[in-house]
Amino acid sequence: MPTTFISYRRDDAAGYAGRLHEALENRLGRDQVFRDVDTLEPGQDFIEAIESRLAECRVFLAMIGREWLDARDSEGRRRLDQPNDYVRLEIVNVLSRREVRVIPVLIEGASMPPVESLPEAVRPLARKQAVHLRDDAWDHDVDRLASAIADVSSKPVIRSAPTSPPAAFALPPKIKIGAAVAVLVILALFLFRRDGASDAPGASPAANVTAAAAAPSTTNPSTSTA
Repeated sequence: MPTTFISYRRDDAAGYAGRLHEALENRLGRDQVFRDVDTLEPGQDFIEAIESRLAECRVFLAMIGREWLDARDSEGRRRLDQPNDYVRLEIVNVLSRREVRVIPVLIEGASMPPVESLPEAVRPLARKQAVHLRDDAWDHDVDRLASAIADVSSKPVIRSAPTSPPAAFALPPKIKIGAAVAVLVILALFLFRRDGASDAPGASPAANVTAAAAAPSTTNPSTSTA
């Protein structure tokens, strides 16, 4: 059974609710998150239906967007004030259960509603520590939320394994050996030129070689001094 229940209004946070549902399933496992309320059957007691859906949850996420507080019905009445409003019923239900962790989830830069703006039965929600889901820090914020859920529900968070560097960036063994040999040759030439320069101060290595070739030999065995 799902351990996490996502509560939201379709005209306020439907897109975010779907995105959060997928992100949490990736971290907590499939079938661990429930969202949306199925259409009630004719004659079904909606209070009993909501209670049955919330019976197994350990964490309740109340998604609050910019339109959450002041959402209106077709007659212009604020939905949160209506006793049969689904979101209100869900919140009132879980607030009465101490074993359920209730977490307000603020999206689109929304702020936590002031306690005086809430109906009396919903006001305890204002005392709950909220979390923000930001578009520019989505993964970080969802990771934090998933860790909090895991602490409550005893479900391990699935961490993605670190990825290895792309194979295209790895040099083949033959190229590695060739590069090492080239470095050694360049180093040897550098040392040779440095030693030659130190033997003839002020003269370039080429000049030293030319001078040595032009100098007369002093050890010619075919020349007689008599």
